[in-house]
Amino acid sequence: MRAKQPLKTCVGIERGEEAYETTARLLDRLDFGVTGKSVLLKPNLTTASSAENGITTDVGVCRAILERLNGCRILIGEGSGGANTGDAFERTGYVDLARRFGAELVNFDEVQVVRKPVPAPLHFKELPFARTVFDVDTLISAAKLKIHSLAQITLTLKNMFGCVPRSEKLRVHPHINKGILDIAQVIYPDFSVVDGIVGNERDEVDSFPVPSGIVLAGEDALSVDLVGCRCMGVDPEEAEHLRRGAELFGPRAIELLGPPISQVARTYSRKRSRRGQWAVRGSRVLGWIR
Repeated sequence: MRAKQPLKTCVGIERGEEAYETTARLLDRLDFGVTGKSVLLKPNLTTASSAENGITTDVGVCRAILERLNGCRILIGEGSGGANTGDAFERTGYVDLARRFGAELVNFDEVQVVRKPVPAPLHFKELPFARTVFDVDTLISAAKLKIHSLAQITLTLKNMFGCVPRSEKLRVHPHINKGILDIAQVIYPDFSVVDGIVGNERDEVDSFPVPSGIVLAGEDALSVDLVGCRCMGVDPEEAEHLRRGAELFGPRAIELLGPPISQVARTYSRKRSRRGQWAVRGSRVLGWIR
């Protein structure tokens, strides 16, 4: 049998110290823009913490994205796992951002839930999602460069976990790596941006900030995540959902636009925080119970 040919993709890397300006430069280099469509922008607001703490997507990143949506109906959606979503929108600047661009803020925990079958299940035959995700033409992921206590790393594909309602998240968590890929078979971003101006090592919700000074972007989410993983000094083979993602979605031949990874990579610690250690134990217990 002939081996599957790698998909040729492009991932842009831009260095900078300010989120908005760095993202704007990168998006212009990638010739990014959307015209006349309904667009859902999904940031990572897993808590109400600031972007400078390394936890949430800087509102400046999303501002640069929204400026390049022309004549679009714009929604900004999130289902925070570690905070009240409304509080997270307010405290991280997204209420003001939405007002400025005439966008609608959508709390995924307050909208209708729909269940969708997974084409090639790794664990879940079907999954629940906020219906809003399926009511738009274009889905944009605006993720954060972070280590994750269960999934090793959290970038674009893991960001889609926020589209699962809070009431269902605990069901997915014990099988997070397979869950990420089952989710990706149903909802796969049309464009991805990763805020790495200030990343976070060791954990996804406790602050251990790392000033990486980069923003990543590209049309293929898996490719962006493979690059982002290496920018944290992590071999993608060590992140199960990236390793298996290449098997599920096919290999990637990635062209880098910008500096080489060796010039921007930082070594992020993966030593679990105390909260992270409890998260692993709790996940095992939940998996056993279910």
